[in-house]
Amino acid sequence: MENNNLYPSTEKGLVSIVIPIYGNFDTRRTILTVESVMAQKKVNIEIVVSEQGNFPKLKYKIPKEVKYVFTRHTSSQKLSDFNPGLIRNLAIILSSGEFVYTNDADVLFIDENFLANGVKLLEKDPSLILHRPPMRRLPLDNFEEFWNLFNERGIRH
Repeated sequence: MENNNLYPSTEKGLVSIVIPIYGNFDTRRTILTVESVMAQKKVNIEIVVSEQGNFPKLKYKIPKEVKYVFTRHTSSQKLSDFNPGLIRNLAIILSSGEFVYTNDADVLFIDENFLANGVKLLEKDPSLILHRPPMRRLPLDNFEEFWNLFNERGIRH
């Protein structure tokens, strides 16, 4: 693919994990999601967080090595919703990975080798379509307890 300077060049073997977030979403859940992605082993990753809202809430809360893009939400009578497809696609455009994995902002990886295993499968058979793995969605009802445990023990405990 030719690079016309609008898009980053593709890096072989790199996995770009795209995490869209919009609206009044709890940024702490996104921080946990980013931490779980950063804990992936045996794989070269890049994380791209794309946020849509009235003002950037995550920009200074995520690690500096995470790519970040913000899009201001403007509502109109014709479109009053946020556009998750738009912000996901903006993040994909900014990604440099040979492989792209889109992840919700409230989903943690359970298996620290999930992405590495997926890359191995795709390298053997590029026609494969991979589905979401077993994962943990961060529930709202006991989130405070989970957040406190994370701050005390880290992402793996």
